[in-house]
Amino acid sequence: MPADPAGPLGKAFALLDGFAAEGLFPGGVLQVTRRATVAGLHTVGLARREPPARVEPSTIFPLFSMTKPLVATLLLSAVEDGKLALEDPVARFLPGFEAHGKGGITVRHLLTHSAGIPVTPGPEILTFSSNAPFAATLNTLVPDTPPGTRAVYHGQTAFALLGAVFERAAGIPLSQGLRERVLDPLEMSSTYLPLPSEAEPRVASVYAHPSDREDERWAEAVNRPTFREAGHPAGGAYGTAGDLGRFLCCWLGEGALGVRRLLQPETVREALRIQLPGVREGMPLWPGVPSALREADLGPTTWGLGWRLRGDPPEPLFGFGAASPRAFGHAGLSCVLCWADPERALTFVLLTNGTLPMTPALRIRTVLSRAVVEAFA
Repeated sequence: MPADPAGPLGKAFALLDGFAAEGLFPGGVLQVTRRATVAGLHTVGLARREPPARVEPSTIFPLFSMTKPLVATLLLSAVEDGKLALEDPVARFLPGFEAHGKGGITVRHLLTHSAGIPVTPGPEILTFSSNAPFAATLNTLVPDTPPGTRAVYHGQTAFALLGAVFERAAGIPLSQGLRERVLDPLEMSSTYLPLPSEAEPRVASVYAHPSDREDERWAEAVNRPTFREAGHPAGGAYGTAGDLGRFLCCWLGEGALGVRRLLQPETVREALRIQLPGVREGMPLWPGVPSALREADLGPTTWGLGWRLRGDPPEPLFGFGAASPRAFGHAGLSCVLCWADPERALTFVLLTNGTLPMTPALRIRTVLSRAVVEAFA
């Protein structure tokens, strides 16, 4: 879909075209809404190389860790429904989890990445065909730090546990809860956890950039039916830019989109508050992070409940660009980023199907975010 060079988003869309032309990813989509109305949507490149298929507005992308805010929203709805509380110990729902000093870890600690268990004890989630056996392995974890004293991004562990907590508390599968409580009310008809076989023809394949040897296994995994069908709550959702725009607009509307209310305003305000003032954040222990950086201090943590806030000073990892300190969002692997800015009534959805090392991926997210904010300055 060609960009309108005369429109306010022309620069941002041209930048997206340029990144694709450089070969940084095969294809992608950027959608922006302003005041809950689509201000622009631009697609570029290929969803699949063989047989060639262009990216369309209806293309379904792997959301990677943008899955986490969807699951967090479901957890918050369960809190409103009285199924669980943020201060509930995880072991209340998952007997045996309290082993090795984890009895004090709560649902809130998992939602804020401050449980002290950021790294898996053995095989990664990619090797499991469903969440339950993976979550069960986490009973063996030994916390690095006491809960609530330090934040480090829990890439796989926290939301695997939260998925299991929801199922035990609500008595229904995570996929059913997400569909009934989040996706259907917002008419997110092209978002899935797990991905059904009938949606496969619309799904973009993921390709690792030659420079990104660390994430090759992710690119291979998310293209396999076993991963797509697993429904991992830490990163197994698939969806479209349009659906995610609706989701973000609901959060900008303090839990409501039009006449449909998903969450109460007080729940949204609590979720979009920095939860751990004064607590410091450490470098995520991602594969490929140089050992010299693994003990780095990233400054005060800006985690809300399932969402990252930009904060002031701004958080350094997601790429919010010039968005306001109240902006909130989440990144996925490489060039996947979604954010909303309450002060500017903007939402930003970037989905691509290529993996890159951390530094160029952060640059792309930041440059595009800045261009979108500047378009409406």
